[in-house]
Amino acid sequence: STWGLFSFPMLARALVATLLVVSALAQNCWERSQPIDLTSLSMGSTGLIATNPNSVTYSDLVGCTWELALSSPPASYAIVITVQSVDLEQGQDFFYIGSRSITSPETYVSCLAPVTVSFGTDGSITRGGVVASYRVQSSCAIETPSPPPPPPPCWTLTQPIELTTSSGLVQSNPPGTNYENDITCTWVISAPLSVSYAVDLTITSLHLEDGGADTLRLTAALGASDTFPESEVLTGDIVARRYRLCNGANLELLTDASIVNTGLQGYFEIVTTSSCTNNLIGTVVQGPPPPPPPLNTVVAKVTDPAAYRLRFVWYLLPGSLFLLFLVLLFVSNVACRTESVAAREVAYVAPDTKVLSNENDDDDDDD
Repeated sequence: STWGLFSFPMLARALVATLLVVSALAQNCWERSQPIDLTSLSMGSTGLIATNPNSVTYSDLVGCTWELALSSPPASYAIVITVQSVDLEQGQDFFYIGSRSITSPETYVSCLAPVTVSFGTDGSITRGGVVASYRVQSSCAIETPSPPPPPPPCWTLTQPIELTTSSGLVQSNPPGTNYENDITCTWVISAPLSVSYAVDLTITSLHLEDGGADTLRLTAALGASDTFPESEVLTGDIVARRYRLCNGANLELLTDASIVNTGLQGYFEIVTTSSCTNNLIGTVVQGPPPPPPPLNTVVAKVTDPAAYRLRFVWYLLPGSLFLLFLVLLFVSNVACRTESVAAREVAYVAPDTKVLSNENDDDDDDD
């Protein structure tokens, strides 16, 4: 039987194929065939590159490789890889796109060239891994979107203000203006992740009426006891300070009816982590206050195949030298054994030949 233009067997096959694709994506990368073949891409193709989508942390002593290429590359194209989160043991575990070591979220553009993505771990600490996405676009040009307009004052928005993106701005009012009296603003920052994560909140500037008249309360969704939330109340003047709040954050700004000031300016980033500890006291950001992370900005990184091959050869060099040593040792051993056998054959005299010689000597004596 059929339904419209599709037959039920056709729909069933499509469903099975979809389930197979979903199950493959849900596998940890080291559980899949290596290298992971993504060499049949076409214009507009998109997908996910995740080290361990099926577990909270990656495993020890694993290695994964993704090969990205177009099956029929056009005259102009680019493979864009956007790294959304990176949580690796520093200096021991690695994630490379081409020859570039990736240690923080960024966007990589490979113009007119395939891309090799590699991931490897040592035998000690494990962490949350890497999540990235890829797409194929028609141009190698750097995409620089126009900056978004400044957000409206928080008290004019629906409360609470829900933020579910991987990064973004947190502002009580546009820069250069003051907040108003008797307001309440609440921000709820969360991520739709099944693994442990943290909200890294950077306050570039906080200027409130001091003495507890105007306050900003920071509350982490997960407390030290893994049950009750932890919170901290800020007031007065704070510049360039970073806080960490586990598994989500709640910010609440309260002002009274007297003095006003320039309020809250900052930004947040969502990071995955295998273990999280709240930091509600804050850490001073060295140097001038950092600017907020640009949203959807593409950084041009052109693949360098020669550099990648050099790194690959460098990794293989110690093992190759050891293998060559074993081969030379084996050949030398075989040569020594052959020479020893030949020497014994030269020195050997058959016993029957010696006996025959003695009998001839007796005959001569009888004569």
